[in-house]
Amino acid sequence: MQTRRVSEKSRLVTLLLALFVGIFGVHRFYAGRVASGILYLCTEGLFGIGVLVDIILIATGSFYDGHGLPILNWDETPKPIITTQSQPFPQRPQRVQTPQPTQKAQYQSNEPTIYCPECGSINDSETVYCSTCGLALRR
Repeated sequence: MQTRRVSEKSRLVTLLLALFVGIFGVHRFYAGRVASGILYLCTEGLFGIGVLVDIILIATGSFYDGHGLPILNWDETPKPIITTQSQPFPQRPQRVQTPQPTQKAQYQSNEPTIYCPECGSINDSETVYCSTCGLALRR
């Protein structure tokens, strides 16, 4: 089951602040919404209309804090709310370190081979330059 994060702020405290000192924006400062709190402070709660709207939003559980989390709990301790039952996220495939075989084990052919003295890689006998490091194998 998937849980949704909720704010740590108390819904009861937010509602009481909005009811008694909402025109000063104290409930918005409490919720962490400082910019709109300053706006409410300067405009007396958006002329009272903003406070009324906020009281309704807080009472119905639709008011959010400064982090975008809903203020839903009536007490101070947050409780996660179970919202949906969904499939868990698929696990990332883990990279498995497979041991790299040695150069000699990679190349299995009956053709004659030339070993590069610089990097040790195996090349065909017709090869003029090493396929790994580019060293001239024949002169």
